[in-house]
Amino acid sequence: MPIRIVVPELGESIVEATVARWLKREGDHVAVGEAVAELETDKVNLEVGAERTGVLVRIERKEGEDVKVGDVLGVIEEAPVEVSGAPKLHDAISSATKEAEAPPQEPMQRNPCPPPSGRSAKSACVCPAAGRPSPAAS
Repeated sequence: MPIRIVVPELGESIVEATVARWLKREGDHVAVGEAVAELETDKVNLEVGAERTGVLVRIERKEGEDVKVGDVLGVIEEAPVEVSGAPKLHDAISSATKEAEAPPQEPMQRNPCPPPSGRSAKSACVCPAAGRPSPAAS
């Protein structure tokens, strides 16, 4: 989505400025808050920053041109944000789909026998998987 770079409020009673210089060129990557152009007035000089991360795709006003508050200086095309080390969305969806399609696994069964210290000497437990006394019963 294109984001317009506009001339910000310049201060009380200041309504015009001159584009002093561009700090970025068309095609350059810009980050949020990064200065892209310098404006100057008879009272103040200021940098205009990028409102979004992206690529400066068009410069509307050239260096030396006079501009007014609200004029469009240029256009940034938003770049998708990737988090370093994070899996991409399609990888996450693919993994979740594979897990959903996998046959269900049998739940783990807990040993039904109480620990040896909790039994009397005459009691015995049978291991349900093997049908024989469990190691805890010995």
